[in-house]
Amino acid sequence: MSVAKGKNADQAVKRLPSEVQCVLIFGPDEGLVQERANQISKQVVADISDPFNVVRPDNATLREHPAALADELSSLSLMGGRRLVRMDGMDSRLSVTPFELALNANSGDNLLVITAGDLKPKHKIRDLFEKATNALAIPCYQDGIAEVEGLVHETLRQEGLSAEPEAISYLISNLGSDRSVTRGSLEKLSLYMASAEDKRVTLDDVKAIIGDNAALHLGEIAASVTAGDARQLEILLDRAEQQNESAVAILRAVQMRLQRLYLVRAHIDDGLPIEAAMNKLWPRVIYFEKPAFSRAVQLWSGERLGRALAICLEAERQTKSTGAPTEAICSRTCLQLAVNAPRSRR
Repeated sequence: MSVAKGKNADQAVKRLPSEVQCVLIFGPDEGLVQERANQISKQVVADISDPFNVVRPDNATLREHPAALADELSSLSLMGGRRLVRMDGMDSRLSVTPFELALNANSGDNLLVITAGDLKPKHKIRDLFEKATNALAIPCYQDGIAEVEGLVHETLRQEGLSAEPEAISYLISNLGSDRSVTRGSLEKLSLYMASAEDKRVTLDDVKAIIGDNAALHLGEIAASVTAGDARQLEILLDRAEQQNESAVAILRAVQMRLQRLYLVRAHIDDGLPIEAAMNKLWPRVIYFEKPAFSRAVQLWSGERLGRALAICLEAERQTKSTGAPTEAICSRTCLQLAVNAPRSRR
């Protein structure tokens, strides 16, 4: 089975292939990791807190007894039916032996579900699951625009709600890249609209619910970078650090703004008026954000935007590979871009 991404991951979450007896779900988006792990687990047992049909070995157990996963996976349920072996928060420093034994165990109808943080492509346990024919590895990376948009439309449809285009655009632009934060915000919006007579969500409704969402600070950080406002940027970066915001999430917010500016700049360079060029973006620029966005478009050239994007992408690579403090890499990169941002046409 190897790796399930995108639509394949969504399909596996809804209906796991019968040949899979072990699943590794990992990645930097902890909310999405847990969401997918729970959805897969519920294909085995309706109640994942059931003490009779669910067993939860931990890292310490595997260090002392490497065969623990295999033994649990091979055991019959005392109550009958399928048995779930669920291991959350796998330590990436564990030996690969317990997982090799589990993959070679006679599991019957039982299922092993493991969750972990971000694992590098060459990590031994990740590599083992990706190569095994009876296992599945599901990476969970932070949501981009397409994933957030799909989740927004899905949630609104399930709740019997519709929304104004401006409200949809605001949601997509300002919901976080962490799945649990996004779900929580959409659940709050659904509860807020439950008693409303008009089931059409307005921009004011959305702002009332997610106006203080941490994701908004990411948008403010990105805007401060491209505006060259280093003083405001330092304040926002301090706030993000206090809220334990992910360095990668900040860098991706900056990347997204640079990409959007780059697309609009390209249309302008091809001869489109600035308003028409901005209207080609999706999600659309919210009306009260248009003045700042328009100023940035006029100041930044396509060449400078391309260089800034390259710097941002390199910074993200460094956060995942060099071992250097990720917050320091993120802050240094954002401030470097802000200090060197264009302030007038040259």
